[in-house]
Amino acid sequence: MLLPPSDAANIEGEEDQPELDPRWELVEQLIEYKKAKELAENLQHLIDERHNLLERIVHQAPSTAHTIPQPIDHLRLWSAFNAVLSRLAEKLTTGEIEEERITVENRMYFLLQALKTKDQFTFSSLFPTKTSIPTLVATFLALLELSRLKKLHLEQTENFSGIVCARCEECFLLSSS
Repeated sequence: MLLPPSDAANIEGEEDQPELDPRWELVEQLIEYKKAKELAENLQHLIDERHNLLERIVHQAPSTAHTIPQPIDHLRLWSAFNAVLSRLAEKLTTGEIEEERITVENRMYFLLQALKTKDQFTFSSLFPTKTSIPTLVATFLALLELSRLKKLHLEQTENFSGIVCARCEECFLLSSS
C-alpha cells in the first residue's frame, strides 16, 4: 500500500485489475458494527419500555345472580366421592356382612335408565340413606366410565357444591334412532 501504484502492480503481477484499498474492508466492517449497535440500542429501548408498563389487574365481584356451570375435573369428583364416603361412614352400624352381587356394568345400566327418565340429577341423590360400600364404589366407577364414554356430562356450578350429572343429548339422539 505504501509503494507507488506502478511498482506495486509489477510486484504483485496484477496490472489489469484496479487496485482495491484494503481500508474499505475495515470501513465496511465498522459500518456493519454501527448498524448492529443501533439495532441493539433499539431493542434495549423496547425492553425498557416494556419493563415500565404495568399489567392491568381487574377484580370483579362474583355474580351470584347467574353462575356458569364449569366442567368438572377428576379431583373435584374424587372429593365429592370422599364426602359421600364420609357421610356413609357416620351411618355405618356393626352387623352381619351380606354378600351383594353389584357390578359396574349393572350400575352403568342403572345410571343410563335414570337418565332416560330425568334429564339430570345430582351425584348424592343416587344414594339413599342406607347404601352399601360396594354399591357406592360400583356406582362411582360407573359414573366415571360413562363420563369417559361421553354418555354422561358432569357439572359443578361452584366450588364444593353438588355435582350434577346430565345426559349428553348427542348420545341419546344416536341411541334412540
